[in-house]
Amino acid sequence: MTRRQQASTVVDASYEGAAVRVVFRSDDVPVGERLDSYREAVSRIPVPIAVHAEPGAAIRVQMGVMMLGPIEVASVRATDDTHVEIHRPQRLIRRSDPEAFRLLVSLRGHIQMTQGDRGPRLAPNDMAFYDTSRPFHGWRQAVNGQFHMATLTFPRGVLPVPDNLVRSLIGAPINGHQNVAGLMVDVVNRLLTDSVRYTSADVARLSTVVLDLMAAVIGHELGDDTARSASPDSRRRVLQNAIHAYIQRRLGDPNLTPERIAAAHHISVRLLHQLFHDQGATVAGSIRDARLRRCRADLADPLQGGCSITAIAARWGFLNYTHFSRLFRSTYGLSPRDWRQHHRHR
Repeated sequence: MTRRQQASTVVDASYEGAAVRVVFRSDDVPVGERLDSYREAVSRIPVPIAVHAEPGAAIRVQMGVMMLGPIEVASVRATDDTHVEIHRPQRLIRRSDPEAFRLLVSLRGHIQMTQGDRGPRLAPNDMAFYDTSRPFHGWRQAVNGQFHMATLTFPRGVLPVPDNLVRSLIGAPINGHQNVAGLMVDVVNRLLTDSVRYTSADVARLSTVVLDLMAAVIGHELGDDTARSASPDSRRRVLQNAIHAYIQRRLGDPNLTPERIAAAHHISVRLLHQLFHDQGATVAGSIRDARLRRCRADLADPLQGGCSITAIAARWGFLNYTHFSRLFRSTYGLSPRDWRQHHRHR
């Protein structure tokens, strides 16, 4: 494989936690091949795009990606003054479309992205939502040789707000210098700079936090009255997502019961059980499985090697070690101790 092929291929490597991995770096290829290599790389990503620039442009760009639960967080940095145009036509949508929404956050330089009849110019800290299933086009330009943007791509239906509310904001500029959008910008910056320190358990928590924060941005932009206009099915999905987020945030509470969950959401216990039944699950089973996943991740984390198995189990709500050990073995086929030893050897 040539150097150009190596640099232009998006590597599908496994990695722990949420650390950002580089998927393209123009400095790895000769100057005259950089633009073609970059075009090839962005044509192979899950949301492929076409790139246009002056022929032979000596671009200097680096792309990185990290997974935060269901959210793909991507970073694009450029240290050149090349004017780059970006297109996602129907032919590329037909080639690959994850049927997702995307939040684009401008961090340095300027971006203009048009989808439908909206094409705002985004200054640093501005942001906008886009739909991967619809064509868009735009351009990016560095300022003083510096450009940086981040994208958060997530499947439809995962936000604790109805999809139609996200669609109503597609392409609309959001000022990230103030209010909850300013907090969103701060969080995106920290995600990109601190990712190497996140454990698997951190990733699970952070994905819920980021999804809730994006929903808060939407709520602030549209106002609370908009959410009330959602259809009954949408409101039911919002309630289900809110309940799941509530459970994820409180998995360590051994007193997390259906009664407490229902009271926190102002619904009856009967309706709570029905909501889980509609999803082919039970309340108790969902809590148990989520707790076991957190324990499994912590036991495999070398940074928590000094923490006892009993303490990890208690951290996630299992106060009876014998009961926890039996559940863990029946679910994963190994005892908690054997699971930890297996990952230590790896």
